Amino acid sequence: MVERKDFTEGRPAVNLDPSRQLLSSFIGLINRILGQFSEEEQKGIGVHTCPGGDRDSTHSADVDYSGLLPSLFT
Repeated sequence: MVERKDFTEGRPAVNLDPSRQLLSSFIGLINRILGQFSEEEQKGIGVHTCPGGDRDSTHSADVDYSGLLPSLFT
């Protein structure tokens, strides 16, 4: 079974902080949490990101995934 966790803060973080320090902090937090699980357990955890939770807002819908995904996959 795959457990998915939402990361809706990713795209707004790119928009709010062009230096990407906020995004880097979020990713660091995610990695710290994932580090508490074994490699086998980590295989069953997914991270979901989209503007879906805030679709009526403009603060992240205008942020292209190309601004988020390279950092998220490091």
